Amino acid sequence: MVSFETGLFIPKGYDPIQKLYKNEVHEIIKARSNADNCDVVLKITRPKIDNIKLISKLTHEYDIIKDLNFPSIIHVHRILSDGKSVCLVEEYCSGESLRSRIFNKGIVIKDFFEISINIAEALNYLYLHGIIHKDLNVNNILVYPDNKVKIIDFGISSSNQAEDHDYLRPDMIEGSLVYISPEQTGRTGYSVSHCSDLYSLGIIMYEMLSGKPPFDSTDPMEVIHFHLSRKPASLLKLFPDMPVGLISIISILLEKNPDDRYQSAAGLLFDLKVIFDAVQNEKIPVSLCSKLRTGLVNLKRFKSYTAGKKKFQSYINASKPSSIKRQCWFWLQDIRE
Repeated sequence: MVSFETGLFIPKGYDPIQKLYKNEVHEIIKARSNADNCDVVLKITRPKIDNIKLISKLTHEYDIIKDLNFPSIIHVHRILSDGKSVCLVEEYCSGESLRSRIFNKGIVIKDFFEISINIAEALNYLYLHGIIHKDLNVNNILVYPDNKVKIIDFGISSSNQAEDHDYLRPDMIEGSLVYISPEQTGRTGYSVSHCSDLYSLGIIMYEMLSGKPPFDSTDPMEVIHFHLSRKPASLLKLFPDMPVGLISIISILLEKNPDDRYQSAAGLLFDLKVIFDAVQNEKIPVSLCSKLRTGLVNLKRFKSYTAGKKKFQSYINASKPSSIKRQCWFWLQDIRE
């Protein structure tokens, strides 16, 4: 028999199985639906909460994602209320949090690419439907053994293409401070947009590779300062054998100015897939992967040795797929200059 705090709203038709998580606002429970005998998750506002704004967040979350249908995004069934508390009924997912995966097992390069690609595909779907998650972090991404993912917790998500954020105290800023974008702090002149989620994904990708986020501190103001002005420690210095193109992707995602980041998850997806394919099949030497559809190229690194030009030219000549030639064509023009 599972016991709960007095007054917690457990809707009829659901048998509680296990407590999953509890914070100041919500209690999250695994339960079984009597209607179809399937496991679900009940996300319930705690009885002590009387702030209407906090209570309404679950209704907002339901409204944001109720019509979405994508395997990597949590599916919500219904919203229920007893007049005082609200219960969001959503699908039960057996995956572990990405934070748990990083901490307990670590992430090998194959897993990194597959997880990153799956997250990027989900973000691309959200952007096509005009949704900004705004709280993407390693706790809000569930990962399965086959590296499929499920993005959860849309409580502060927005259906606006862009929105302004006011200057707020650190304790009033929405989202997980370590993972939010500079514009979400309210201390820049930029609006929050889908590029904000891409910044958060850059933080997550950095953490998957290094084991910790690039900007971390016990002082909230210091974390905000890091987001606004500090560059992360170079992954290439930490891992010299890492594909150069991958370093470029993460650097672009973590640009302070949202205009300098990827402008779509689709562009990010393309680059991730090309580099992953290159690393798996050795179609492209990993040191030659930094110029992809982004139009960005590390020419100083490449032009520093003339043998590189011959190596790249021989690769172009030997490549049979015309698509690969097209992907590398503009880089080749840069080298010829």
